[in-house]
Amino acid sequence: MKSDAEVLVLGNSTNVRINIPSPVRFGMSVLSRLAPGLAAKLAISIFLHPQGSRPLRPAEKKLLSEATPFRIKAEGYDLPAWSWGDGPTVLLQHGWGSRGSHLGLFVPALLEAGFSVVTYDAPAHGQSPGRTTNAFEVGRVVLALTRQLGGVHAVVGHSIGCSASGFAMRSGAPIGKAVFLNPPSEMESHTSQFVEAMGFTDTVLERIKTQFEASARGLWSDFEPQNLARDQRAPLLVIADRDDRTVPWRGGRAIAAAWPDGEFQQTTGLGHLRVLKAPDVVKRVVKFVSANSGPFSA
Repeated sequence: MKSDAEVLVLGNSTNVRINIPSPVRFGMSVLSRLAPGLAAKLAISIFLHPQGSRPLRPAEKKLLSEATPFRIKAEGYDLPAWSWGDGPTVLLQHGWGSRGSHLGLFVPALLEAGFSVVTYDAPAHGQSPGRTTNAFEVGRVVLALTRQLGGVHAVVGHSIGCSASGFAMRSGAPIGKAVFLNPPSEMESHTSQFVEAMGFTDTVLERIKTQFEASARGLWSDFEPQNLARDQRAPLLVIADRDDRTVPWRGGRAIAAAWPDGEFQQTTGLGHLRVLKAPDVVKRVVKFVSANSGPFSA
């Protein structure tokens, strides 16, 4: 019998490693052949369930205690959000299995540069309700939030938070400029890897794609670089780390190349998460956000 399979459940800011015992994997394989529709529903429920969100660290608690809390009503949710400071607004968009406060190191630097900062916990993340979500739903939350705020000067997104932000921008979100940190360039291969690791068949994979697109109200292809970048007018800075083992850096380069006004910068040695804590990255992001003024800087 094969050893237990270690599956990477891909969503956003982190890949969450879960051990799938071989008997379970065998059971999934049998289920996919006997009841592919049921297997697809089960796979979607697992794939779209964020995991790995840890309790707030002391620094995060302190940061949130200094913020002004407010609520976002979007996609049937009542979501917690926080704001700091005055001035043009910068939205911090977290990734999968993460929360708004995980981008907390950007807050003091942006405040010092004269911006106000807003972040929130996406559905099924952090302090927010829900069990499952997806990049399309998070993108529609971004759309609703930016409209609620009357437009934002910039968005700083991480991992699949970048995909959600780009989708929101294509949907008309009033965002002046964008920064994408370690963005994925597509979604379908992640799902294929997950399905294979779980022991599901190709038939189940096709059903997953069909069911997901119907429930999420979007197409997998929406996140491919050419489609994500189409008709985008806001300037974009992409920072991708060469040693990111979660999201290949070449995807970030492809997005920047496809974006009408895109700029690409590569880092090394930071991986997928440390990019959020690197002082040089924070400085580069603030410099880009501060350059000139966007249409929603007031």
